[in-house]
Amino acid sequence: PTVENANGTISFYASASGNVQLELGVYDNRGFNSVATFNSVGTHTYDFSDFQAQGSASIAFRHLGSNGCCVNITIDNIVYKSFCQPAEAPTAVAKDLTVKLDATGNVIVNPSALDNGSLDACGEPITNFSLEKTLFTCDDLGSNEVTLTATDSEGQTATAQATLTVEPTISILNSPISLDEEGERVFDVDYFLRSSSTLDCEAITYSLAQSTFTCEDKPYIYVEVIAAYSGDTVRASQIVGVVDYMEP
Repeated sequence: PTVENANGTISFYASASGNVQLELGVYDNRGFNSVATFNSVGTHTYDFSDFQAQGSASIAFRHLGSNGCCVNITIDNIVYKSFCQPAEAPTAVAKDLTVKLDATGNVIVNPSALDNGSLDACGEPITNFSLEKTLFTCDDLGSNEVTLTATDSEGQTATAQATLTVEPTISILNSPISLDEEGERVFDVDYFLRSSSTLDCEAITYSLAQSTFTCEDKPYIYVEVIAAYSGDTVRASQIVGVVDYMEP
């Protein structure tokens, strides 16, 4: 493997019929570069965390013994990963996202939710993202153009544009509609809106797609609530039972 900016450990077992004099090193464009010497039979470990080679290099062993015997090496385990220090700015890729306001008319957006595969210059995923703001309110209802900033491990940044759509939460009461003695019932939209709906935004007008219910709607009907704001509308529906306790 390449050990430039290496990070990890190698563990191995060395045995010999004579003395063990073993060098662990790497081959790079300068030849063999010794990093450690081991003079005993047994299990040995070397940590590459602080080692840096020049260019591409390979892990290698060299026997220093003069007794002519062989040293047998058994690689027990390599926990090893070479990593890259990005020298160039990352590539930011963003995706559009729709979020819902809570009952108080607010929503906090996690910037990473808009990431769509941003990478640093070494091809590793970016994990550090930011937005100009993360708190969105009733004032942001509708489509918002936002800028996602991706920051790599070296502090280098890149940006990408996305559309963040802010909508109200519509939570509909699931309670049976009880018809009156005339076999019908008229409701206002407030009857069906749960307290978890976005009710604190003055810009939102709620209405029912159907407000009058009759025997023809038995036994079940979809209650649909419409939220209108700034020229936009969103809809939500809930299946509700219809019962006629006054039926002769």
